[in-house]
Amino acid sequence: MRIIITIVSLLFAASCGKASDSPATNGASEQDGGAGASGTTASTTANSGIAPFAPSKIEPGSVTPSPLGGAFAQEAANRSHHKPEVEDAFAAFAKAGLEPRNVKQGLGRTSFAQYCQLTDILGEQRAVVCEYADDAAASKALPEIQAQLVDPRRSVTVHGRLMLTIMLTENTPVLQDERDKLIAAFESVAAPQ
Repeated sequence: MRIIITIVSLLFAASCGKASDSPATNGASEQDGGAGASGTTASTTANSGIAPFAPSKIEPGSVTPSPLGGAFAQEAANRSHHKPEVEDAFAAFAKAGLEPRNVKQGLGRTSFAQYCQLTDILGEQRAVVCEYADDAAASKALPEIQAQLVDPRRSVTVHGRLMLTIMLTENTPVLQDERDKLIAAFESVAAPQ
């Protein structure tokens, strides 16, 4: 999953960084000698047609958003909020004694999903829960997700509009029992009435 996220992130960053046919100016004018707000000149790199990185003016104390951060924000802002949601699955895990830890947003588009969150639950095992538009979208994405990484330590379960992916570090009986307990908790999440 990390490899897929990294590849998608690199492709996304590369497509966002392409320059047009004209040299990038980064807000520069001929009056200031072509220097951008950061004092650097943005010209195209020989033979590549891509302008070198020239940061825009950054206010003190501000954070520069990355293209990946923008994708996370877009997915979070566009959640459909239909039930059940990722949080409902995490509540079911906690109720079963499998408290989610280190919860963070994952990039949904790598799983063809609207939104994903990942957590450490089973020791150092990672669980990812993704939301889809509806049950049919989750079911349609399942074969694609299963084909992305074939590994006997990995399990993918669809329940309604949610998908749970678990990756065990080892395929031991103890971890398999914990995984089964997590899947049972996931499948107990109630569908909307």
